[in-house]
Amino acid sequence: MELLWRDVGPGHQQPALTGPAGYDVREGVWLRESGRCLRCGRPLGEPRSPSWSCHHRQLRSQGGSDGPENRAALCGSGTTGCHGWAHHNRADAAGWVVPSHGDPARVPVLSWDRGLILLDGEFCWSIWTGEDDQ
Repeated sequence: MELLWRDVGPGHQQPALTGPAGYDVREGVWLRESGRCLRCGRPLGEPRSPSWSCHHRQLRSQGGSDGPENRAALCGSGTTGCHGWAHHNRADAAGWVVPSHGDPARVPVLSWDRGLILLDGEFCWSIWTGEDDQ
C-alpha cells in the first residue's frame, strides 16, 4: 500500500490510499501517522510490526470505539513506550486518554510534529483551532 497525501482544506490532510482495498483500522491509522509514533515521532516499522500498538484514546472499558477517531499509533505496548506512558500518565496525557463523557473526535491530541490536532472517522487529521473544546 502506498500513501499519498491530499489536501482537504487549510490545516487538513487526509491519506489518499492506493493499493489493495479493504485496509483495516490499524493499517489506516499507521498510514495517517506516516508510520511514526504520533507522540514521539519514532519510526514504527511495518503496519503489522509488534513494535507499536493502536492505542484507544477513549478506553474500551469506558465505552471507546474501534474507529479511527479513537485510535492513535504509539510505540510500545500498553505498558511500554509511549503507549505505556499514556496509560500511566492519564492526568498529563494531553488528549491521549479521553474520559467516558468525552468525544474523541472533539478532543485534541498533542502530536510530536503538528501540535494539537483532531482525529476523525475518515483517517484525517486537522489542526485544532480551539473551537471543538470539550
